[in-house]
Amino acid sequence: MNGDMQRWTPNVASIIEHAREFHPDKEVISRMVSGDIHRTNYAEVCLRSRKLASALEKDGYKKGDVIATLALNTYRHLEMYYGISGMGAICHTLNFRLHPEQAVYIINQISLNVLKNILFFVMLQICQIQILKMQFLMKSI
Repeated sequence: MNGDMQRWTPNVASIIEHAREFHPDKEVISRMVSGDIHRTNYAEVCLRSRKLASALEKDGYKKGDVIATLALNTYRHLEMYYGISGMGAICHTLNFRLHPEQAVYIINQISLNVLKNILFFVMLQICQIQILKMQFLMKSI
């Protein structure tokens, strides 16, 4: 008897695999920056996470690499989180509320490999627009 209560090694990637296996059709609902509602499910999130992991590996990323993401809490960021972790890399989530100079400082100090896809830059621009909208709304209150 080895005393283990579970027969698998717990890790972040196993969470989405569990959701895919036992709750494949359960909805994952996100509100996009545009205000639209996006609906998907755990089976689709798992599939897209695997595709992202495969694409990152083809781009030269490997187990142990640190990959930064800068995104709002949407289904796309969920897919990045599980895809990066699923390939054995380390997902470092940057806070979009930081001043750009602070984000650059953090990236430079810890030598992050920044996720090299258009989504990163699109999300950066969307986040900056969202911050401007929030600042405008706060001033009008």
